[in-house]
Amino acid sequence: MNRIVFLYLLIFSLLLLHLVNGQVENCGARDLSLLEPGRTCKKACIAHANCTGPSKDCWCDGSCGLSCFNKAATCDLPPEIPNVNRRVEGTAYNEFITLTCADGYVKLNGSDSRSCRSDRKWSGTQLHCQRACPPGPNTRNATPTTFETGYLVGHQLPYACSIGYTPVDPGVILQLTCLANFSWSQPQFQCLIGRCSELQNSTSTQITLPSREYGVRARYICNTGYQPQNTVRTRLCDQNAAGQFVWDAEPQCTIVTCNTPTAPTNGRVDKRSAQPYNTVATYTCNAGYKLADVTSSTRTCGADGQWGETPVCIVSQDCEFEIPARRTCSYTNVGWVREGSGSGTYNGIPGSFMKATGTATLSSAPISSSVCLNFHYRVVSQAAGTTFSVTSSTGASLWDAILSNSAWTSIRVRVNIAAVRFIFKVQSLAGVNIQLDGVKLLPLDSCPGVATTTATTESPTTQATTTTSSRTPLATTTTAPAIVTTPKPGIITTIESRKSTAGSSVRNTPYIITLYVALLTTLFHVFI
Repeated sequence: MNRIVFLYLLIFSLLLLHLVNGQVENCGARDLSLLEPGRTCKKACIAHANCTGPSKDCWCDGSCGLSCFNKAATCDLPPEIPNVNRRVEGTAYNEFITLTCADGYVKLNGSDSRSCRSDRKWSGTQLHCQRACPPGPNTRNATPTTFETGYLVGHQLPYACSIGYTPVDPGVILQLTCLANFSWSQPQFQCLIGRCSELQNSTSTQITLPSREYGVRARYICNTGYQPQNTVRTRLCDQNAAGQFVWDAEPQCTIVTCNTPTAPTNGRVDKRSAQPYNTVATYTCNAGYKLADVTSSTRTCGADGQWGETPVCIVSQDCEFEIPARRTCSYTNVGWVREGSGSGTYNGIPGSFMKATGTATLSSAPISSSVCLNFHYRVVSQAAGTTFSVTSSTGASLWDAILSNSAWTSIRVRVNIAAVRFIFKVQSLAGVNIQLDGVKLLPLDSCPGVATTTATTESPTTQATTTTSSRTPLATTTTAPAIVTTPKPGIITTIESRKSTAGSSVRNTPYIITLYVALLTTLFHVFI
């Protein structure tokens, strides 16, 4: 047991020694011959434990090797010297200050860069500068060929004409001399800007040319019906290697041609090849889709060679349930059944509709904007606890049905884009027959801001107005007194006179039985 404890202590000691010495590894040996004059090294060490002074640890100190010093200590900034620019990186150990002579002065002696040492003194010596001529000025469209902070008296500074300029007299030497009063002599030379040749318009282009001087760009504009051959639209007056002033490559214009127009996703376009300027392409959408902007079904090949943005085909939420190949159009169906009627749907025309005989949902695709949802429904039969509603994808109720309506009823419901999608939902155990048809999305302003209701029945507790059509009902049925629910804001209800089909379970029932069913339904919703 004692041996095991001893072994653990030994391993711990070695790890601790490694951590301590790990801070000062890879440091060269002390070499005093490399020290700058006047500098002494701090106490030598091999580990932090060798250093006893306050805040001192064992650190690598350049030519001094491993030494004990406070790495966090800082150096005081040296005094500022006139005509010397100073940039301070920092004052901590091994951080630098950079020194340069001001314009009009040249270096006399001293260091251009100094670092903070472990003895809290700056390396090197203070920079000193002496008076001189300042950097040569740009003059008469010429610039110096050398650039220093200053020049001594008598120095001859060579010049060259600026790019794009040429000497008036090529035989004159371009230079200035530093005078005894530390100013430059007057120039004896002059440079003038170069010029290119004249340019002429062509049958395909118009040229805008402010001048022919060096650096000027002549702008080329293609005539109507022409387009640039590439992205170059201008021509530059430039100077070549021989010093001559010439125009660069001339832009070219060709007759405008648009590429083959792109058919929209889930749609078609009537042009199948490249077309000349001003050709009109017409776009249509596949079955079950419609143009996002029905007023913009064409595009014209423009002078820029583009058709513009391709029209977008979006999923059509409008559905009459009449296409066998797309029985529920773009809707996701669970539980609804498509059924045909030879005697007429909601609009009196023979066709198909959707029927729910139990719990069922019919979910739309995501909507791209807030809309007014218009649809038709009727209740042929129902059972206790049956509900028919329109909800959002989050489950929020947008509309609840009046289940006593046995005639086709037109509904308009505001559906905000936040709903993402809308869902027709029937909840019932069995014995229900609810029919849905004529779903259509209208502009949002087609729905009222405040709910208005036009009902077909009158109950002892709710007074409503009856609106009927002149169509012949499918069967003669006497409707029970209605329990009319209050529509949600933004809903229009219009009930037509088309009654339920023969065999409907909605019958004339004594008033007391109706109240009893309503009571049971309320208790069901409260407790379930």
